[in-house]
Amino acid sequence: MTDRILQGRTGTVADVLGALVLLAAGGCALSPQTVSPNPEIALGDLPSRGGGRRIALEVIDARDSITVGYRGGIYDTAAIQTSANWLSNIHTALSRAFGALGFLVVPAAADAELADLALRVEIAQLAYTSEGKNVVRGVGVRAEVRAIGTLGDTTMTSTYRERLEKDVLTAPSEADNVELLNEVLSKVLTRLVADRRLTEGE
Repeated sequence: MTDRILQGRTGTVADVLGALVLLAAGGCALSPQTVSPNPEIALGDLPSRGGGRRIALEVIDARDSITVGYRGGIYDTAAIQTSANWLSNIHTALSRAFGALGFLVVPAAADAELADLALRVEIAQLAYTSEGKNVVRGVGVRAEVRAIGTLGDTTMTSTYRERLEKDVLTAPSEADNVELLNEVLSKVLTRLVADRRLTEGE
């Protein structure tokens, strides 16, 4: 009888410990994130060059997937994805920057024929990587943007790339990851706006 009681108690303890292990492991799982980057373009001392010219601006998501990457950790299944309307933030940032340089930004679809020049901006890559097998110790962000500027019979095409790596103690929160994406996008878009070849046909 005693042996049976001990066996029953041992089984109960094992079951409880197993459940606790599963709960602890579940606590390490990272939840998915939906991000909406909102970069700021630094014009610095760039001189005005628009002269009131109308620029038809179009922003396209040319990526194969809305997934930027995965948060990492013990369960590398928590995806980071861009929101449905994140491109509007990019369009707004570019519109403000070109407006500050003296251009009049118009919608590409509606007023392209009336514009003095056209600019198509394609988000070719926005990638997020994490380092660390069980615990995230580092993250990296990459951005690649293509721009096609058309002025009369002249077309200029340029590609801009930026990357950022950061050591971390824990997996970044959604706000932290948005900040990282903002930083790398701000750099790449600032380079795009500063490129006179796209708007001057030089």
